[in-house]
Order: sequence, then structure tokens, then C-alpha cells
Amino acid sequence: MSRLWLTAFALACASDSLALSADLRHRPMVAFAPVNVVFILHLSGDREQMYCPGLEWDFGDGSKSGQESDCEPYSPEVEVQTRHTAQHAYGGGGEYNVKVRGSKAGKTLFVAGTVVTVHSGIGR
Repeated sequence: MSRLWLTAFALACASDSLALSADLRHRPMVAFAPVNVVFILHLSGDREQMYCPGLEWDFGDGSKSGQESDCEPYSPEVEVQTRHTAQHAYGGGGEYNVKVRGSKAGKTLFVAGTVVTVHSGIGR
């Protein structure tokens, strides 16, 4: 049975000119193939801007996923979600540049990324 090891490190991709700060991490750090990776996005900054962003995920292997924002108008009393997650399966070796872009009304609020490296095991 061949094994793939997953190692990763996070890249800081946020810009000072964007409305929010975003930190993208993933788990597991090391795993056997096939690997299901969970991505965890933490947002900080202006509460109103953090409220209900549209998310565009690019998993670095040609796969993409999106989440449209469809929420009631913002009010100070509304609960604001600061943590978002996504999951993706990687089955082959390679280096995958994963990015998530948050937007609202056509404006980019943040961009965050991480690099997932999958190494082939012995016998591959």
C-alpha cells in the first residue's frame, strides 16, 4: 500500500488595503492518502464587513467551490460568523496553492492562502 504524506505551511496573503484580516489554516498536517483536508478560515476586523461574505475557494488542483452570501441586512445585534470551513480530498502527490477570496457586492474583502504539499510514499 502506498502512502502519501501531507505537510503544509501557511502563507500570509492578506493586504493592508483590504477590509478584513484573514488567516487560513488546514488539518491534518500529516496524513495517509487519500487525504481529506479541512480548511479553517478565521476573520478579524470590521464586524459589518465580516457579516455574510461570499466565499470563493480554489483548492489548487483545478477544483473550486463557492458560497454565495444571502443574508438579512446587517444590524449591530446580528451574530457575525468569524470562522468558516471547507473540506477537500487530495489523492495524488503535488504542491497545491489553496486560496480563498471573500467578497461582498463585488468588492474583495480579503484573500487568504496556504500551500498544501503531498509527498508520495515509498514505492511510488
